[in-house]
Amino acid sequence: MKNIDIKSVIIGALCTVIVFMFIGANSQNKNLGDIVVNSIKIMDNGSGGYLSTYNSDGKEISYLGFGSGGNGILKIYNSDGNKTSIIGTDLGGDGHLETYHSNGSQSSYLGSSAEGGGILTTSNLNGDITSYLGTVESGGYLQTFNSDGNKTSFIGTDVGGDGHLVTYHSNGSQKSYLADFLQTFNSNGEETSYIGTAKGGGGHVRTNNLYGVMVGYFGSNKDEDGIVTLIDRYGDIGWSASGKK
Repeated sequence: MKNIDIKSVIIGALCTVIVFMFIGANSQNKNLGDIVVNSIKIMDNGSGGYLSTYNSDGKEISYLGFGSGGNGILKIYNSDGNKTSIIGTDLGGDGHLETYHSNGSQSSYLGSSAEGGGILTTSNLNGDITSYLGTVESGGYLQTFNSDGNKTSFIGTDVGGDGHLVTYHSNGSQKSYLADFLQTFNSNGEETSYIGTAKGGGGHVRTNNLYGVMVGYFGSNKDEDGIVTLIDRYGDIGWSASGKK
């Protein structure tokens, strides 16, 4: 039978105690240092699983985990703890991306509309939408808005599949319309001019006064001769001339 070396036993016991002391110290600090793994699997314990990171001030700067409806979500925060972006899945099951100003108001949204088409919106510091790019049944369109929330422009596809452009006054009333013809309007909503194609197929220009009454006409008559007509404020013809010799 081999003799037991008392010194070796004592040294082994001391080493074991030192190891447990270090493990206990690390557990108390809740810091395991650097961890290198091939993968991490986070399970739902009934209240949702998640992964968070914090800066040196103890403020959360990112969150990866469960969102509403059991969908995945990623949130990013700035050093002040304010949200700056979100990537996730909406209640309809579609993906979306949100970004935020430093004051916490939303600055943009990329996702799906209620109709199922893709949309992109941008907003000012107050959170008011300034532009909207989206999809409708007839095609895509772009809208812009001023700081009061009134539309300033619209470019898109009409129900017939053709493109058109609409601009607006600051009060939201229509300013111009461009498609296969051009119309302009004053701030009261009255048409001031029209350039396009007449019923007979020829081109013509109309001008109207402040109240929407036509006061000038340049175009062609039923014989396809050029004509110019001046009309008074009440809509009565005052002078007219034909291009026929």
